[in-house]
Amino acid sequence: MYLKIHGKDGKKTVAVCDCELLGRVLFGNGMKLDLKKYAGFYKGEKTQDAALIADALLNADSANLVGERCIKIALEKGFASEENVMHIGGVPHLQIYRFSP
Repeated sequence: MYLKIHGKDGKKTVAVCDCELLGRVLFGNGMKLDLKKYAGFYKGEKTQDAALIADALLNADSANLVGERCIKIALEKGFASEENVMHIGGVPHLQIYRFSP
């Protein structure tokens, strides 16, 4: 999996993508997810460390995850539930947002 943390204006966005999906363009349910054009958004540190990914998600203001392995980590650690996962071209995609007053 690729893990990349983006920071802007004191906010953190975490991007995680299963490696084999990078470079693909997914279509489905009236949506398009271009993992070729936006590969740079996801391509960061290569890792299989679930604890590292969970820690990044814990400290994120938002997160964008694509692929079965990384989403499984988010679900197992309680960051989201299965009904929050959408599928684009048969590939799971999950967006997480943390709202604070």
